[in-house]
Amino acid sequence: MVVALAGCNYIHDAFGLLEFCTTLSYEKMVTDNDSVGMVLRAVRGVEVNDNSIAAVIIEEVGPGGHFLDHPHTFKNVRSEFYFPTHANRQQRNQWEAEGSKDSKTRAHEEAQSMIKNHRAKGLNEDIEKALLSKYQGIKKV
Repeated sequence: MVVALAGCNYIHDAFGLLEFCTTLSYEKMVTDNDSVGMVLRAVRGVEVNDNSIAAVIIEEVGPGGHFLDHPHTFKNVRSEFYFPTHANRQQRNQWEAEGSKDSKTRAHEEAQSMIKNHRAKGLNEDIEKALLSKYQGIKKV
C-alpha cells in the first residue's frame, strides 16, 4: 500500500515472489493478485460528485431510513468496492458444504486451472514479423 501511495507503478515483491525474490509461487501469485487489487482500489480514492454524494437521495430517504434497497445503491455499490477473485466471502455453512477448502488449496486449484486453460493472445502481427526477420533463430510456435 505504501509503495502504491507513493506513486510507484511496480511493486517488486508482489505477484508470487518469495525468499528475497529467489522463489516464485503460483499460489502466491493468485493471492497477491487480490492484495494488489485492493491496493489499487484504495489508491483510486473516492470520487466526490453529485452522484456519489447523493444529497437528493439522502433527503428522499430521510432520518431513520436506509439506503440498502434504494435503486441508487443498487446502481452504484459495485463500482465502489474491490471484489476479490480469490478470497472466499461465503458464509461458514456454505463454505463447509462445499468442502471447507482453505486459501492455499483454492489458490493451488486456481493456479493449476490458469496454467492448464490460459491461451496467450500472442504478439501483434507486425511485431511478430519484425522479430522473426531480425532474429532468425526464433521459431514460431
